[in-house]
Amino acid sequence: MSPSAPNLCQRIAAAHGAPEWVTLFEVRDGAGWDRRTADAIAMNLWKSRGLTLRGFEVKVSRSDLKRELVDPAKAEGVAKFCDEWYLVVPKGLLKDEVQDVPSGWGIMEADETKEGLRTVRSATRNPEPTPLTRGFLAQVLKGAARMVSRENHDWVRREDIEKEIEAAVERGRACVPHEAQLMKSRCQQLEQLVAEFRRLTGIDLTGEYRYSVDVKSIAKAYRFGNGLIGEYGNRLPLVIQQLEGLENIVKLTLKEMEPLKAEIERSESDAAPGAEA
Repeated sequence: MSPSAPNLCQRIAAAHGAPEWVTLFEVRDGAGWDRRTADAIAMNLWKSRGLTLRGFEVKVSRSDLKRELVDPAKAEGVAKFCDEWYLVVPKGLLKDEVQDVPSGWGIMEADETKEGLRTVRSATRNPEPTPLTRGFLAQVLKGAARMVSRENHDWVRREDIEKEIEAAVERGRACVPHEAQLMKSRCQQLEQLVAEFRRLTGIDLTGEYRYSVDVKSIAKAYRFGNGLIGEYGNRLPLVIQQLEGLENIVKLTLKEMEPLKAEIERSESDAAPGAEA
């Protein structure tokens, strides 16, 4: 997919990053609406590098490119102030038009990455750039006012920050209905579980006495019962049946022992002091 004009501007800023460079966008050559505009300018801030001022013309379509090359002189409105002037295009956009690009212009094209630019042809340095006029300086400062310095000393446009904030807010708004529906669904599931627990145990966890419910005892009984089921598995019904059989045996034994118990009680009564001979 061919990069857009904003993407190419981002690549220009990435290739001319702080602290050596500062990059501004959409800078006019003076005050008023009938002025020429550079898509970007980049100022080198290091004296050792000559404090170079570069201007950039961005083109992403062949039709727009051809119109620019038919009348390249219109770029001079800003280019005359710059030490170097570059045409920036997507890779492959320039074909036979390379010969129509003014000889002093440099050419940069997007590389295969998302942020890089490749210099196809270096610009010829302007030997006598026009001194900055007050009107052009005002436009430069206006462009600087649209920028915000970040912690890494890089610069970003205020409108880009505002757009990102707006997008984040919209993403948050879009999540609210989903989160609310999810919370409602979870509450309904919890209500169903509490109702089923009340049906099986007779304990109402939502009643007035819920704070007196011995949750630890309930959990302990559950673990005991669950462990018993896990240990005996399918044999649990047989174990219960055997216990019931044992209960019947105990009852029958006690019943058979009742005459002996009565006899023992009579013997103890006869042997007691003061009993009749």
